[in-house]
Parts: sequence; C-alpha cells; structure tokens
Amino acid sequence: MKGSNTVYNVEKQSITEIIISKDGTERKDLPNDKSKSIYLESDGIVVQGEIKEVFGVTEETPYTITITNVDDKPARFEAQVVDR
Repeated sequence: MKGSNTVYNVEKQSITEIIISKDGTERKDLPNDKSKSIYLESDGIVVQGEIKEVFGVTEETPYTITITNVDDKPARFEAQVVDR
C-alpha cells in the first residue's frame, strides 16, 4: 500500500503528513501556512480559495468530500457551497 494522508490537529495546532510506502510509514510536520488553501485556526480548520482543481467541482462526474473525526470528542462541521 502506498499513499499519503494529511492530519490536521486543531488542539495541538499541528499539521502532519503521513507517507506510506513499501519501506514503512514516515511522518513529516508541515507548516501552518495561511496562504495555503487549507490551514488551522485556533478554533478549527479553514478551507479557502480556489479548490476546484483539488476536488474537480467543475467536472460532470460525481465527487465526494470525506471528513473523518478521529477524536472521541464531538466535532462540528460547516460548509458553504456557492454555484457560480
């Protein structure tokens, strides 16, 4: 299995990329850069800007965005979708 996942920890204010390869798993700390399309604030995760390239929302094929709460505490999610 190969791939990577990015973990956004709001409580610790940390962003970690987990890279899975045939040689094992590597963790890489990433900066919380507010100029990026996804970053952390003290009270949550912010997704901003032109994300159509990432999610392909202009294509005619269906897509899904999955958000997983990996904590045992309740999570709140709010989305605003604008069709332009």
